[in-house]
Amino acid sequence: MGSLRKLVTKLYARFPSLTRWWLRRHPIETTRSVPFAPFTLPLARARLGLVTSGGVYVEGQLPFDTADPDGDPGWRPLPVDVPEERLAIAHETYDTTAALLDRNVVYPVARARELVAAGRLGALCDEHVGLMGHIDGRHLAALVERTAPAVAQHFVRQRADLVLLVPA
Repeated sequence: MGSLRKLVTKLYARFPSLTRWWLRRHPIETTRSVPFAPFTLPLARARLGLVTSGGVYVEGQLPFDTADPDGDPGWRPLPVDVPEERLAIAHETYDTTAALLDRNVVYPVARARELVAAGRLGALCDEHVGLMGHIDGRHLAALVERTAPAVAQHFVRQRADLVLLVPA
């Protein structure tokens, strides 16, 4: 099943009309209840959290379930100091070639560290979050009702001033 999914992913990338066809048949979830809160803290004093939807996890953690056609609604903590070579990727709905060459494509923690070192960003959270994008069907409720609140609480405990979602 994985190789078929990779082929379909490449076809969607190569033929945008296929993507438009898929989107017409899979309506995007929307909500009007998300509050807007302007960010006024200078970035040089802000503590940043990162969320990647690229299926990034740390070797030794349970990989995301790539066999489930509806995805894996769970999340994995990503300690800020984990070496890049210990970061793995489990995702079947995007071409992971570039991300496997440089994890910063989907999890820009090294770039964020550079911003902290340059004084342009205040600090990084001790743990960031890895998700698997492409959550569909029966897992949407779990993503909204369990995963999202747990991730939000994770960053509250981390004292994040802002959280950057990096989609894959």
